[in-house]
Amino acid sequence: ALSMIDLMLTVQPHGKYELRDRGVVHYRLGNYSEALNDLRSFLATVPSGSENESVHQLVGRLHRLLDD
Repeated sequence: ALSMIDLMLTVQPHGKYELRDRGVVHYRLGNYSEALNDLRSFLATVPSGSENESVHQLVGRLHRLLDD
């Protein structure tokens, strides 16, 4: 999945939803720094709203994991 998303981002480097998806995949693989970078980039490109609350929660979780 990760290589496919990377390929999609090569074709469309500003794909915000691909960034979100890659961040989630990185999180599930234990690549917390990479996940945090991708999810922050995603949040910077979308309007604030409740539909992004799960991403905000995951970013908070990643901060806690990386601070330990």
